[in-house]
Amino acid sequence: MPLHPCRENHICPIGKGACPGVCIFADIFEDINLGIMVFDLEHEKIAFFNPAVEKLLTPQLDIEDYPSLKEQLFKDLEADIPVTAPVSSSFQFYDKVLGYSVYPISANRFLWVFIQDITEKIRLESIADAVNTMDNLGYVFSGIRHEIGNPINSAKMALSVLKDNFATFSNDTVLEFVDRSLDELKRVEFLLKSLRNINMYETPDLSHINLSHFLDNFISLAWSDFSDKGICINTDFHLKAKWAFVDPRPLQQVLLNIFTNAADALENREPKTIELCTRLNHGFIWIHITDSGCGIAEKELNNLFKPFFTLKPQGTGLGLVICRKMLARMNCTIEITSEENIGTTVSISIPEGCSDTLLG
Repeated sequence: MPLHPCRENHICPIGKGACPGVCIFADIFEDINLGIMVFDLEHEKIAFFNPAVEKLLTPQLDIEDYPSLKEQLFKDLEADIPVTAPVSSSFQFYDKVLGYSVYPISANRFLWVFIQDITEKIRLESIADAVNTMDNLGYVFSGIRHEIGNPINSAKMALSVLKDNFATFSNDTVLEFVDRSLDELKRVEFLLKSLRNINMYETPDLSHINLSHFLDNFISLAWSDFSDKGICINTDFHLKAKWAFVDPRPLQQVLLNIFTNAADALENREPKTIELCTRLNHGFIWIHITDSGCGIAEKELNNLFKPFFTLKPQGTGLGLVICRKMLARMNCTIEITSEENIGTTVSISIPEGCSDTLLG
């Protein structure tokens, strides 16, 4: 394969000082299956592309057509061009799905773009997701059948006994059986309400919020109830962990669930404390909620986010499942660490936001 002569007007992203007088890009990348191209943002031209790019994009696209190529590649990119950090994305290109990564170089004057056909990878992932979904649905339906079936069977049994002995039972005994049946039906009602909450905030309304003010307001609302239970809430908000990009409505639901779990874990414990702190780390604000409760056994930690798994006698096992789903839709995460008889820490990561001043 012949080397490509270096042209005088050729813009070389590696710098003329490193160039031996021929275009080493074409020689090195000639037989690589990965598509590689270099965007020259200053002169609005394609400084380099290898044969793999031609194979992927032609004849539908003219690689020399800089505006069209830039529009096609970057129109769905969740970042402004020029990017200041590496980003990745994908797009549907006729009958193919192409994935690409963009790397800025030379003070953002050039963009390295690595592109490849990921159609088969997406197809295999879709099959895996479908299998995983069916497995999860089987697990969920099994849990629903168990959780609803038990109280219904108990109510049915109580009512059957009452029907067979109605003429001989005293009024107090009749009321006892009726109350027992109502309690079981309330259990079903509570479970159905919890299932309905799974679809809450399906489409979050993300905005830049003052997280410190939000948490202060949350604590002021919860303070009275927790104080009545003898629980002390301590806060430690980092000055730089102030602005977050999140929907405050589902975030409040998540915090209510976590604080309720903490309060349950603190029952019959002394001292009763919950520590709420925030920290900033690599573009994310971390909210840490630590209680001095009974803790969770190590063998149970991996089950906490499984539907219908619960450590509470009257729990549904859906609270943390719903929390994680709400957070995931806002690009947030949740982690739980715990030590039995010591306490539990729940850590939530939230994308950092901007102040009203910076947003203009």
